[in-house]
Amino acid sequence: MKKVLMTLIALTLVACVDIEGTDSDHEKDGNGSVGSSDPNDSTQVPSNCGGSQATSPYGKWMASFKDNGVRFTMVFDIRANEIRMTNTCQFPGVRPIQASVTSPIFVDGNTIEIYNSDYDRVEIDENGVQGDCDASLEASVAQYRLKGRCLVLGNGGESLALEPAN
Repeated sequence: MKKVLMTLIALTLVACVDIEGTDSDHEKDGNGSVGSSDPNDSTQVPSNCGGSQATSPYGKWMASFKDNGVRFTMVFDIRANEIRMTNTCQFPGVRPIQASVTSPIFVDGNTIEIYNSDYDRVEIDENGVQGDCDASLEASVAQYRLKGRCLVLGNGGESLALEPAN
């Protein structure tokens, strides 16, 4: 049995490096695009960010990608004083599993300060499939900008474009 382990570090954007990797099993959906640390760099934003301009970082935002046959969908729910990140992991042939984390935040100008670190892991062992679904927030300060209908987060040299979640 193949054990698949994917650790997603939200807002510190470590996971973005894995998404951008050259592994042929990586598939992006046009969101979750990775680019330089400059939040004004328009080359990092996927073409599906066009359309009506987002007006606030508040609300639900998402990125989705596939790695080694597993679909990962991260939803960031940004509220006035709190952020909640839920990672839904869909392994082939089994039910989806979710890991969720929450932290108090402060949004100011073009930054989101995450006050607390949080970590959650949910494991699955069904129909010969073993895997982990992880969600993580780290206490940090992330820069953000609104680009078209997307929210672009940046921290530590990488950036992540999130689309509005329905």
